[in-house]
Amino acid sequence: MPLTFHRVISAWSKCMNDKDSSEINDLLSDDFVWQSAAPEHKTPSDDKADKTETIEFTLGADISMGDFNTIYDGQEVVSGTHSAIIDGTEKVVFCLGHLTDDGNKVKSWRHLSGDYPTD
Repeated sequence: MPLTFHRVISAWSKCMNDKDSSEINDLLSDDFVWQSAAPEHKTPSDDKADKTETIEFTLGADISMGDFNTIYDGQEVVSGTHSAIIDGTEKVVFCLGHLTDDGNKVKSWRHLSGDYPTD
């Protein structure tokens, strides 16, 4: 059975919030690439990171994650949203993960973050 958004983002959150990278390390493929559409939000500085750089960044980031919402779980992709506290401001983050052919690992990840709408 392929990975789900909730499983991946829960592992990512455990790495970021609890500083435990064991689960996300197992879920990212060896040739994993993380690309961000919002480098100003403290993502890897060159807008692209491999598996090791991603885990190092996630362990060191002063960001907390929560509120996971799945949009789509498929054979090739997963997508969803989560909240993130960045520099004291709550953001919404949209994520898209491409899975390996067997669906057991994430081979690439993209995200875009923005402010929650205000009333």
